[in-house]
Amino acid sequence: MAISCITVQNCGQMYQAAKQLESKPVLEKIYALILSKFKRTKENGAILLLEFEEFLKIISSDRLVVHSEDFVIFSVIGWVMNADLGTPNTNNANKLNYSSKGQSVPQDNFDDEIKEIIGEKEQSGAMGSDSEDSCRKVSVHSSNSSENKVTLLKTSHGRNAYLPKLLHACRFHLASPQCLSQVFLHPLIQQDPEARKIIFLAVLDKVLCVKRRHHETDKRTPFACNFDTIFFRVLMCFALITLAMLLALTNE
Repeated sequence: MAISCITVQNCGQMYQAAKQLESKPVLEKIYALILSKFKRTKENGAILLLEFEEFLKIISSDRLVVHSEDFVIFSVIGWVMNADLGTPNTNNANKLNYSSKGQSVPQDNFDDEIKEIIGEKEQSGAMGSDSEDSCRKVSVHSSNSSENKVTLLKTSHGRNAYLPKLLHACRFHLASPQCLSQVFLHPLIQQDPEARKIIFLAVLDKVLCVKRRHHETDKRTPFACNFDTIFFRVLMCFALITLAMLLALTNE
């Protein structure tokens, strides 16, 4: 099998052949290609063929090249949605095919759960966390994701069982508020209490980060202070709208 023949277009087929032949050099070449061309390999469905540990290794890597962490998070949702481990469904994988309208948030003591999470976050000193780093290689979860071998879970829910571990590999402090809000309302997240808690904590971290920046603007120029004040108010409005949507969905 010629390693030089591996391209973005055929890496999916080459991956399947390399797995059957147990060709480690070819697999390593494919992994390197996916790391450098993650967006294109996702669009052609190649990453959907990856097994759990392989996909976790990719999204946990400091060498992963992406223009936005939003793309990585959406890729996790797409990989889990592709429940058939052998056949990629690119139509469902490249976008979140759901509408938040009509979706209901599970009622299992949701308000108490949120209060408990907020209480835990305040006690753990979340205000001191470094959530403003912009480099993809910075991650508080990297040591727990790729280096520690994870036991594969075999359940009737297919890939859903891997969702929390994959979410822990994402760099949520680099994600946009819009991405976090959309993912939080996704049915996959709402049906998994652990995944729902992970995303909620990510949203809370984002709000606390902006709040901390808002309090630190006194030492900066008037223009910077004014910009941060506007940004903080916009983000808070966005958070309030999201909570209003959740309450509306809960009452339906």
